[in-house]
Amino acid sequence: MLMDLKKKGAKVYVSDYRSPCRALVLLVALAVLISTSARADVVYDGFETKALNTDIWSVRQAPPAGFWLENKRFREGKQSLAFGIRVQDLSCDNFCQRTEIRLAKRHRILFGTDAWYSFSFFLMAETPIRENTRWVTGQWKQDGEGSPFLAQRFEHGVFHITVQDGNCRVLVAQSSLEILPIPDTKDLENQAGEFPNRATRRHSFLSDKYLYKCSTDIKVQQSADPTLPEPFGSWIDMKYRVRAGLDGMGLVEIWANGKFIARVTGSIGYPAEPAATQYFKFGIYRDVMEGNGLVYLDDFKRETIAP
Repeated sequence: MLMDLKKKGAKVYVSDYRSPCRALVLLVALAVLISTSARADVVYDGFETKALNTDIWSVRQAPPAGFWLENKRFREGKQSLAFGIRVQDLSCDNFCQRTEIRLAKRHRILFGTDAWYSFSFFLMAETPIRENTRWVTGQWKQDGEGSPFLAQRFEHGVFHITVQDGNCRVLVAQSSLEILPIPDTKDLENQAGEFPNRATRRHSFLSDKYLYKCSTDIKVQQSADPTLPEPFGSWIDMKYRVRAGLDGMGLVEIWANGKFIARVTGSIGYPAEPAATQYFKFGIYRDVMEGNGLVYLDDFKRETIAP
């Protein structure tokens, strides 16, 4: 059941109540939101309904057979949302394999809005993901069809996160394979042949390497242990603070399984019109490759931060 509660500028969209206990917790949270004069916008989906809630999600890039509610694997409650790709499932004029949902148009927010995002996901693949093959599961995009300004990527089996400054891509963090400290831009700017924005030749798993050969004002501050969890075969709980912004005003903070990973500042996104919006997408978007793929999503929440 979708609830749209509006009082004193507060908006809350809740897809389901999992249990009386959770319902009580949510009602308390709603009371707190309603009691504040600052405008808030909360979207939550635990995927406990009989069908995907299309008041929250758009399925324009998800074929009917490409997603389903799953009661055999879940993070909490009794269900999650599953996405499946078979070898023969082709899209993008036969150049990609895709099944993705995105937040519905009514839930888009203005580009540059400060917001928290949290969700849990579980990824499986029949064959290893080879080098130089794109696989994106979780992305933040502006209006249009350009690359995401923030993305979760899986290439050569390495879970990594990137941000985008126009056509310049920056590696923020990665799982344990070839894990390296991220040097400052100034340490690389005079080294011909190296990527001047923290991704070096030793990061052989990266696809689209040309996008990293660029200059940017983005700065990455990693934690003492910035290693992302291994991407396959277990639930990963992600939390992000996301504020896209040009002219050095962008901010992204990342947690994985409760551990702080990195803080990113600088110009994040593409030149945009004043009224441009942004949205979140999740599912499977990958180059054509052998082997079936399967991803589960659970406990999604987005909460805007009042200015």
